Amino acid sequence: MAGDAARAAPQTGKERPPPRFIEVFHDNLERELDVISSLVALGKYKLVAMDAEFPGVVVRPLGNFDSPEDFQYQTIRCNVDLLKVIQIGICLADTEGSLPTTEEAPAGNVWQFNFEFSLARDIYAQSSVEMLQEAGIKFDVLQERGIDPIYFGELLITSGLVMNPDVTWITFHSGYDFGYLVKTCTADLMPATRQAFYELLSILFPNFLDIKSFMPSLQLHGGLNKLAETLRVRRHGPAHQAASDALLTLDVFNRLARVHANFIAFDQFLNKLYGLSFPTSVDVTNTSMQAQPQNALEMNALLEDTDRIRSEDGSGFAKPAV
Repeated sequence: MAGDAARAAPQTGKERPPPRFIEVFHDNLERELDVISSLVALGKYKLVAMDAEFPGVVVRPLGNFDSPEDFQYQTIRCNVDLLKVIQIGICLADTEGSLPTTEEAPAGNVWQFNFEFSLARDIYAQSSVEMLQEAGIKFDVLQERGIDPIYFGELLITSGLVMNPDVTWITFHSGYDFGYLVKTCTADLMPATRQAFYELLSILFPNFLDIKSFMPSLQLHGGLNKLAETLRVRRHGPAHQAASDALLTLDVFNRLARVHANFIAFDQFLNKLYGLSFPTSVDVTNTSMQAQPQNALEMNALLEDTDRIRSEDGSGFAKPAV
């Protein structure tokens, strides 16, 4: 059951050793997705952490909207329809938080899918691309070796990751991330309404958790980097690269699940995207936050809400696109 998989968390506080990040381009796409498919088929890896990197936000919808959530969805919709995904990071884990290992990678493997993108032909926000370049993304390599997103979607559909009720996707502020995944899986434009988008999500990704959606109920604020610092979770790899962000998302989730084991009833937050549905309000009275005051003190550092990597405009980047 997905809720059971999401509730499980590693019981050790040991720091994760550096894993191997597998760079996936068009020439090794089929092989690596075959590896992932075989791992999912084992039934052991029930958590799938995911992050997407994309070229910012370049347009805003005009008109009247029924709610802020509808405006946010239409912003996501028009940008995802117009732009192309750059990277998708996928991190498999069992319910103890352990990654799939090999002889070459005893600490585990994380996959980074690199998509075809041309700075000469494709649309992007300049500030966002500059940030990704500073993070080490080489756009000349993407132009030469990048993955066709449509072909990726065809393989992903049959990989066992999609339409699988036995896995739970772990994400952070992931409206855009899922938007680009839906676009690759359907090879089509985004659904016209937020309701239709959720209906499609329920088919493709039956179980997912957006960490950002339940942070307010834990009195937490800010972006993934700041949350990781507060929880003392170490990042492996460069920020603003999808595999590193996916792994950090997994480790932050596992730390939260352990610290608040008596509080978080994940079923309350299942399949809720931050900014696209109203956050669940939960009474935190008599929870583990009161039972463990050192954790509450640690969390209070987040109130400064600085150095976020997810901007208030929902672009997924520190600086809003202009």
